[in-house]
Amino acid sequence: MKISFKLLSATLIGTFLIFTGCSEPDAEESYNAGLPPSAKAAATQLDSAFKDVPGAESKQHSAALAGAMRQKNYEDALKSLGALRSIEVQNINQVMAVENANRRLQADILQAMEAGDPKAKRAWERMKRAGRN
Repeated sequence: MKISFKLLSATLIGTFLIFTGCSEPDAEESYNAGLPPSAKAAATQLDSAFKDVPGAESKQHSAALAGAMRQKNYEDALKSLGALRSIEVQNINQVMAVENANRRLQADILQAMEAGDPKAKRAWERMKRAGRN
């Protein structure tokens, strides 16, 4: 019995796809793509992006955000994030640093909430209220 090359190829490709999981990543995997691995990494990115900024106000808010993230002080981090977002940033590195800090902060707050941290719960409620305004 002869097996055609096309049939054999189709069978091998199908088997490969079944075993490698040819599905799209779930929403959590997509969201976490590019997410800084830790609050410390996000804070370091902020420090780097704002180190040569001429205005003292944006430097002050970015430093406060970075410090609050390193200390897991979620409410202060949210205040500093809001203040930093209200200032016009100068370049794409600053935009990305602020966005990455926001995403890392949200992820950290959710993880802490799941662990039962009451401060994280208050911070999450604050985020929800701020989102409605």
